[in-house]
Amino acid sequence: MTATPQRAERLLNLLALLVESRGGATLEEIGAESSLGYTATGESLRRAFERDKSALRAIGIEIIQSLDGDKARYRVAPEDFYLRDLGLDEDERAALRIAVSAVGLGDAAALAGLQKIGEHAIDGVTPLLQIPLDQNMGTIFSALRRREAIEFLYLGRERRVSPWGISSKFGHWYVVGKEEDREQEPSSSPEDGIRTFRSDRIQDLSATSEQALTNPPDGFKAEEHIANQPWQFGRDEPVLVTVR
Repeated sequence: MTATPQRAERLLNLLALLVESRGGATLEEIGAESSLGYTATGESLRRAFERDKSALRAIGIEIIQSLDGDKARYRVAPEDFYLRDLGLDEDERAALRIAVSAVGLGDAAALAGLQKIGEHAIDGVTPLLQIPLDQNMGTIFSALRRREAIEFLYLGRERRVSPWGISSKFGHWYVVGKEEDREQEPSSSPEDGIRTFRSDRIQDLSATSEQALTNPPDGFKAEEHIANQPWQFGRDEPVLVTVR
């Protein structure tokens, strides 16, 4: 009897199947693939596949769906999955090595990205800054790239947001965008309704299949919408004080 694969292994096997299946695989063909370990059938199989498909989309892998008669076929285009030549010159490669070496994101994804273009981090360098990526960042990055709206639960209320940008501050990641369902005054300015959400406080996050409803105004910078700490209020030059 074949052991059921762990989820990470199943996702890798599913990705390999979808890349190699140039014409696409039907749900029945996917369910019958022994390396994936799907044991359910019918609607239960569909739900299991949808969960795995969402996990792949969250890390930026686009799954193409097409119709073959009355059946859907799924595939991943190799040209969309494999890393293209970025055309970086020597100065750009050096800057990328410095950036990856100086900032720690809490996992090996950045280092793996360097290796894909034939580079490596600078040996013996301790990161100057640690900003770990939390579990929501993959979905947020993907939604930003595709210009999709996101839905989630935040501070006990359901939100629907057109994400405009992300930034980090005080050791946390933030997503800034337009909260679409929030009521506004008829005379409100384009920047009214802009909200900032701390990523690690977001719950039940999902990217919708709908395009973001609004675009950021000209000159928009996400970092300008992240509140300062109390001692950073004001626009004057910092003043050094001694508390006795």
